[in-house]
Amino acid sequence: MRVTRWPDGRPIRVFVLPDRNPLHRLFVKQHLQIFPYQLRNKWDRQVFTGAGSEPEQVDTMEEMYRKVSQHKGAIGYIDKSFNLNLEKVRVVDEF
Repeated sequence: MRVTRWPDGRPIRVFVLPDRNPLHRLFVKQHLQIFPYQLRNKWDRQVFTGAGSEPEQVDTMEEMYRKVSQHKGAIGYIDKSFNLNLEKVRVVDEF
């Protein structure tokens, strides 16, 4: 949330699944090492103070993949079992 641009200057566009989605909960707990409600509180604080913007919410992994692959500078997460077309996206980390 503190970093808003990639090293090349492009804005970072963040996509997330809904707070109650099992994959979202797993990602936040394992990768970010916090609870989903803590992440939500941080986002809400950033938005309220004007220091940041809320990530864009998508409903499915398919929509997540589509949005990330269509927007330069976008970042998101999907389950490792999802069939990726690596021509359009780059895997940054696996969990």
